[in-house]
Amino acid sequence: MILGANGLFAAIAPPALELKPAVATPAPGMFLVARRGFLDPNFSQTVVYLMQHDPEASFGLIVNRPAGSPLSSTLPYVADTPFASSPVYRGGPMDPDMLVMLVRNSPGSSLMRQVTGRIQASVSLQVLNELLVDQKPPNDVRFYLGYAGWSPGRLEQEIEHHYWHLVKGDPAAVFGPEASTLWETLIDQLEPLD
Repeated sequence: MILGANGLFAAIAPPALELKPAVATPAPGMFLVARRGFLDPNFSQTVVYLMQHDPEASFGLIVNRPAGSPLSSTLPYVADTPFASSPVYRGGPMDPDMLVMLVRNSPGSSLMRQVTGRIQASVSLQVLNELLVDQKPPNDVRFYLGYAGWSPGRLEQEIEHHYWHLVKGDPAAVFGPEASTLWETLIDQLEPLD
């Protein structure tokens, strides 16, 4: 998920978020939903949007952990732009100083990695500048510090050990205003409490 030209890579109410049945094989665009009781502090109560899964590695972004500050705190030069107040999320424990962008409904470029049909990712500030010039709506871009990554075979082991639920991802939930409560919404459907 280290992206680049030559790199790797309204509230969401439970009835509105349609869960698809779990599938056996992880794939880009899917959600990894931490199971209740998963105590790893890096991943407890998280939802990871999977961006790459292949024999080389698996990468994703934790999409429900706000960092608590707007983008202008991370990149002061955006202070007078529409992205100034965009929330920044903690994307994962790896490279926590690296800014990763998810962009939807964009034509893409060589500096962006295609995740799914409508979603691209990039770490390039040139892409951010192009989004500003193109007046991309802030609701179509999400910002993350760091990412989550697994070595070959590791994610499959974690799924087999029941650390994660694997479900079809919902880009509307990732880009929605209630991303920070996404785990609660999903886990209540996946593991209802009696």
